[in-house]
Amino acid sequence: MRFAARQAERRSEVDVLRDDGPLLLAADDRSVPGKIGVRSTTLADGSSALLGFTGAPEVVAYSPSDAVAAMSVSAVLRKMRSDGYGGLVIDPAGPWIALPRSEIDGELRA
Repeated sequence: MRFAARQAERRSEVDVLRDDGPLLLAADDRSVPGKIGVRSTTLADGSSALLGFTGAPEVVAYSPSDAVAAMSVSAVLRKMRSDGYGGLVIDPAGPWIALPRSEIDGELRA
């Protein structure tokens, strides 16, 4: 039952991405002086994943000092692809979901 619930949740997240609504990125201007970057993480396979957030409180929960940049889902996915990220992690402070690029590319065309 738990597996079935998790699979339904994954389908729900992919459906949300298909709607092309807003998705937030956390802007980090402290890690590298003079540069503004977006938050990312390393996946279990060693690839990098872009961090996306469903709302400002989720960004603050992850990193209170970060600024917020709002983009459409399609713009975030274009950035993920063009910058070579291996996936997308949504709401990393929890409850989170990690979607590998192969799954996103198989389900979505943005």
